[in-house]
Amino acid sequence: MQRKNKRAFRPALDGLEGRQLLSTLPGTSPVAPASAAVEGTIHISPHQQHRVILDASTTISTTQLQWDLAGLGYLSWSGIDGVYGPVTTAAVRSFQSDAGISVDGIAGPQTDGAFSTVIKQVQAKAGATQDGLYGPQTKADVEAYQRKHGLSVDGQAGPNTRRVMGITLLDHNGGGGGTPGKSTNYDWARWVLKDGGWAQTSNNITVITQWMDSEEPASDWWDRNNPLNNGLGSGGGSGLGSYSNLLVAAHYVALNLEENPGWYGAIVADLKASAAPSTTARAIEDSPWASSHYGYGSAWHSGSVPTVAAPRSDW
Repeated sequence: MQRKNKRAFRPALDGLEGRQLLSTLPGTSPVAPASAAVEGTIHISPHQQHRVILDASTTISTTQLQWDLAGLGYLSWSGIDGVYGPVTTAAVRSFQSDAGISVDGIAGPQTDGAFSTVIKQVQAKAGATQDGLYGPQTKADVEAYQRKHGLSVDGQAGPNTRRVMGITLLDHNGGGGGTPGKSTNYDWARWVLKDGGWAQTSNNITVITQWMDSEEPASDWWDRNNPLNNGLGSGGGSGLGSYSNLLVAAHYVALNLEENPGWYGAIVADLKASAAPSTTARAIEDSPWASSHYGYGSAWHSGSVPTVAAPRSDW
């Protein structure tokens, strides 16, 4: 029941050739031509129809899709029934909309890849096996994560749980370009990325929040005023001066990263590529600016960073 196996068999099944191929598969029956409407059936797209028919004997593919939807909070656990009907289609459309991909209600390769990427991120945060499939073990691990972090325990990595995990659905699609909020350390990280023109992906947000946490405890991250301590416009350039607010600080952080390639060039390259947090962290640790500041990695905070709101007055 591995997603890679599900992906491994995705022939082009439209037309007579596809119907003939389907008729040879165990547990399936010939598919009527599109023009031959069957009374009482739900009129869904050929792709959806083929997906269900391919799984007619076991409903593995549709059931796994529903587990993925329920695991991310788009479907109730009771909605896992192996039927790709209107409720599942609506849930897929909602996920697609939030993920910034084409909204058509069809769980095709792009949607499948989006699920896999986000679920692996959830599994990494929850300490689960990162196979990109939401199942009973991932559900149990998410429940444990929710208990540990004082969240509502339901096993679903919905918006609130993902927010605490620092996960955005837009990671797989190059990140969002929307306007960040004005509250937490994760919001501030998004402002840095927005001002720098870098994708607001989970990878980039994670490494920026880790950088902040390596400079100042998350409990009062805003006290640094320039949370990355990279100078410019902060009353002497040491990073210990004063900005008028956190938005101005984010602007200067991004500007300094862009304008000093000798110090930050490798870091910017990794942010542009939305590299893995450990890769960008290594670029930070190895940069001429950092020198031995982070003990070449030994003093870098690579763990999960809690979400902490700054005083409204600091924004």
